[in-house]
Amino acid sequence: MSVLDRPDLVPVQLGFCPCAGTPHPDGDVVYLYPELPTPAGIRARAYFRDGTFSGMATVDVEEGIARLWLSMCVADWTFVFDDGKPIPVTPDNVLRALPYAKGGREVAGKADDLYVESITAPLADALARLSQPGPTPSGRRPTSPRKTSTRTRRSPSSTATTGRARRPA
Repeated sequence: MSVLDRPDLVPVQLGFCPCAGTPHPDGDVVYLYPELPTPAGIRARAYFRDGTFSGMATVDVEEGIARLWLSMCVADWTFVFDDGKPIPVTPDNVLRALPYAKGGREVAGKADDLYVESITAPLADALARLSQPGPTPSGRRPTSPRKTSTRTRRSPSSTATTGRARRPA
Protein backbone atom coordinates (compact mmCIF):
# COMPACT_ATOMS: atom_id res chain seq x y z
CA MET A 1 0.00 0.00 0.00
CA SER A 2 1.30 3.48 -0.85
CA VAL A 3 0.81 6.84 0.79
CA LEU A 4 -1.63 7.63 -2.03
CA ASP A 5 -4.02 4.84 -0.97
CA ARG A 6 -6.59 6.40 1.35
CA PRO A 7 -8.23 3.64 3.37
CA ASP A 8 -7.95 5.96 6.33
CA LEU A 9 -10.55 8.49 5.16
CA VAL A 10 -12.73 9.58 8.07
CA PRO A 11 -16.42 8.71 7.62
CA VAL A 12 -19.18 11.05 8.72
CA GLN A 13 -22.42 9.07 8.83
CA LEU A 14 -25.34 11.33 7.91
CA GLY A 15 -28.14 9.05 9.05
CA PHE A 16 -30.30 9.80 6.02
CA CYS A 17 -30.05 9.40 2.27
CA PRO A 18 -30.82 12.44 0.11
CA CYS A 19 -30.20 10.47 -3.10
CA ALA A 20 -33.10 9.85 -5.49
CA GLY A 21 -34.74 6.53 -4.67
CA THR A 22 -32.89 6.38 -1.32
CA PRO A 23 -30.36 3.69 -2.35
CA HIS A 24 -28.55 3.89 1.00
CA PRO A 25 -30.98 2.63 3.65
CA ASP A 26 -28.55 3.37 6.52
CA GLY A 27 -27.90 6.86 5.21
CA ASP A 28 -25.19 8.43 3.15
CA VAL A 29 -21.61 8.85 4.25
CA VAL A 30 -19.29 11.80 3.64
CA TYR A 31 -15.57 11.07 3.89
CA LEU A 32 -13.06 13.63 5.12
CA TYR A 33 -9.31 13.54 4.74
CA PRO A 34 -7.71 12.29 7.96
CA GLU A 35 -5.31 15.26 7.95
CA LEU A 36 -5.76 18.84 6.83
CA PRO A 37 -4.88 19.06 3.12
CA THR A 38 -2.01 21.45 2.46
CA PRO A 39 -3.98 23.94 0.31
CA ALA A 40 -6.64 24.20 3.02
CA GLY A 41 -3.99 24.69 5.71
CA ILE A 42 -2.25 27.39 3.71
CA ARG A 43 -5.53 29.20 3.10
CA ALA A 44 -6.51 28.99 6.79
CA ARG A 45 -3.07 30.25 7.86
CA ALA A 46 -3.37 33.12 5.38
CA TYR A 47 -6.74 34.09 6.89
CA PHE A 48 -5.02 34.60 10.23
CA ARG A 49 -1.74 35.99 8.93
CA ASP A 50 -3.21 38.72 6.72
CA GLY A 51 -5.75 39.75 9.31
CA THR A 52 -8.79 38.60 7.37
CA PHE A 53 -10.36 37.53 10.64
CA SER A 54 -9.15 40.37 12.83
CA GLY A 55 -12.07 42.48 13.88
CA MET A 56 -14.60 39.99 12.54
CA ALA A 57 -17.42 38.62 14.64
CA THR A 58 -16.95 35.05 15.85
CA VAL A 59 -19.82 33.87 13.67
CA ASP A 60 -18.08 35.26 10.57
CA VAL A 61 -14.84 33.49 11.48
CA GLU A 62 -16.68 30.21 12.02
CA GLU A 63 -18.53 30.60 8.73
CA GLY A 64 -15.25 31.20 6.90
CA ILE A 65 -13.61 28.16 8.44
CA ALA A 66 -16.68 25.96 7.77
CA ARG A 67 -16.68 27.10 4.14
CA LEU A 68 -13.01 26.17 3.96
CA TRP A 69 -13.61 22.72 5.47
CA LEU A 70 -16.54 21.97 3.17
CA SER A 71 -14.91 23.23 0.00
CA MET A 72 -11.45 21.68 0.49
CA CYS A 73 -11.63 18.77 2.93
CA VAL A 74 -14.39 16.49 1.64
CA ALA A 75 -12.56 13.61 -0.03
CA ASP A 76 -15.50 11.45 -1.12
CA TRP A 77 -19.13 10.60 -0.45
CA THR A 78 -21.79 8.07 -1.32
CA PHE A 79 -24.15 10.53 -3.08
CA VAL A 80 -25.37 9.36 -6.48
CA PHE A 81 -27.42 10.77 -9.37
CA ASP A 82 -30.81 9.32 -10.34
CA ASP A 83 -29.06 6.90 -12.69
CA GLY A 84 -26.84 5.57 -9.87
CA LYS A 85 -23.63 7.25 -11.05
CA PRO A 86 -21.58 8.96 -8.31
CA ILE A 87 -22.01 12.71 -7.92
CA PRO A 88 -18.55 14.25 -8.26
CA VAL A 89 -17.13 15.92 -5.17
CA THR A 90 -16.58 19.56 -6.12
CA PRO A 91 -16.74 22.64 -3.88
CA ASP A 92 -20.00 23.73 -5.51
CA ASN A 93 -21.56 20.25 -5.25
CA VAL A 94 -20.52 19.99 -1.61
CA LEU A 95 -22.18 23.31 -0.71
CA ARG A 96 -25.33 22.34 -2.62
CA ALA A 97 -25.52 18.75 -1.32
CA LEU A 98 -24.74 19.53 2.33
CA PRO A 99 -27.01 22.26 3.63
CA TYR A 100 -26.59 23.01 7.31
CA ALA A 101 -29.56 20.96 8.59
CA LYS A 102 -28.92 18.07 6.19
CA GLY A 103 -25.35 17.05 6.85
CA GLY A 104 -23.46 20.34 6.68
CA ARG A 105 -23.45 20.81 10.45
CA GLU A 106 -22.22 17.26 11.09
CA VAL A 107 -19.49 17.39 8.44
CA ALA A 108 -18.23 20.84 9.52
CA GLY A 109 -18.23 19.73 13.16
CA LYS A 110 -16.21 16.60 12.42
CA ALA A 111 -13.81 18.69 10.31
CA ASP A 112 -13.35 21.04 13.27
CA ASP A 113 -12.47 18.04 15.43
CA LEU A 114 -9.95 16.84 12.85
CA TYR A 115 -8.31 20.07 11.67
CA VAL A 116 -8.55 22.97 14.13
CA GLU A 117 -5.43 21.95 16.04
CA SER A 118 -3.48 21.83 12.76
CA ILE A 119 -4.17 25.53 12.36
CA THR A 120 -4.07 26.74 15.95
CA ALA A 121 -0.95 24.85 17.11
CA PRO A 122 1.47 26.72 14.79
CA LEU A 123 -0.17 30.04 15.73
CA ALA A 124 0.19 29.24 19.44
CA ASP A 125 3.84 28.25 18.91
CA ALA A 126 4.55 31.51 17.10
CA LEU A 127 2.94 33.53 19.89
CA ALA A 128 4.93 31.61 22.51
CA ARG A 129 8.19 32.34 20.67
CA LEU A 130 7.33 36.03 20.54
CA SER A 131 6.81 36.18 24.29
CA GLN A 132 10.04 34.38 25.24
CA PRO A 133 13.06 36.43 26.34
CA GLY A 134 16.06 36.34 24.09
CA PRO A 135 17.34 37.89 20.91
CA THR A 136 14.76 39.55 18.73
CA PRO A 137 14.54 38.53 15.08
CA SER A 138 16.95 41.37 14.23
CA GLY A 139 19.54 39.78 16.51
CA ARG A 140 19.36 42.58 19.08
CA ARG A 141 18.23 41.96 22.61
CA PRO A 142 15.14 43.87 23.59
CA THR A 143 15.84 46.85 25.78
CA SER A 144 14.20 47.26 29.14
CA PRO A 145 13.29 50.55 30.73
CA ARG A 146 15.98 51.98 33.05
CA LYS A 147 15.38 51.64 36.71
CA THR A 148 15.21 54.87 38.61
CA SER A 149 17.57 55.18 41.52
CA THR A 150 16.35 55.97 45.01
CA ARG A 151 19.65 57.64 45.92
CA THR A 152 19.90 61.41 45.66
CA ARG A 153 22.82 63.07 43.96
CA ARG A 154 24.77 65.67 45.77
CA SER A 155 24.89 69.10 44.35
CA PRO A 156 28.19 69.81 42.52
CA SER A 157 28.66 73.02 44.51
CA SER A 158 28.86 71.30 47.86
CA THR A 159 32.27 70.99 49.49
CA ALA A 160 31.81 67.33 50.11
CA THR A 161 31.52 66.71 46.40
CA THR A 162 34.19 69.04 45.07
CA GLY A 163 36.72 68.44 47.79
CA ARG A 164 37.64 72.16 47.88
CA ALA A 165 37.20 74.41 50.86
CA ARG A 166 35.57 77.77 50.35
CA ARG A 167 37.65 80.86 50.88
CA PRO A 168 36.23 83.71 52.85
CA ALA A 169 35.41 86.71 50.69
